[in-house]
Amino acid sequence: MASRAIPLDGGGNVYGLWLTALKQSDPAAAPAEHRVFYFYLFPNRARNQTDGLILVRITSPPYGTDEETLTVQGDFLRQLLRRAAPASVL
Repeated sequence: MASRAIPLDGGGNVYGLWLTALKQSDPAAAPAEHRVFYFYLFPNRARNQTDGLILVRITSPPYGTDEETLTVQGDFLRQLLRRAAPASVL
């Protein structure tokens, strides 16, 4: 597990934890390897959990090296955030 940063299009970064996980869906088969990037979104800078929070998790199989996989996940995250942003922000 490691802390990683994904740069955003408008500047800044999303910092999250990045790890390798094994998922056993079929007991007769070998576990499937996944790469997971996850982070929390808070409604304000105070980061008070009683104000609420959202866990965002991006899970995928490995795409080449760890760096290549993180690049794919970062591209997905940037697309997701771009589409979720209000038009005035874009």
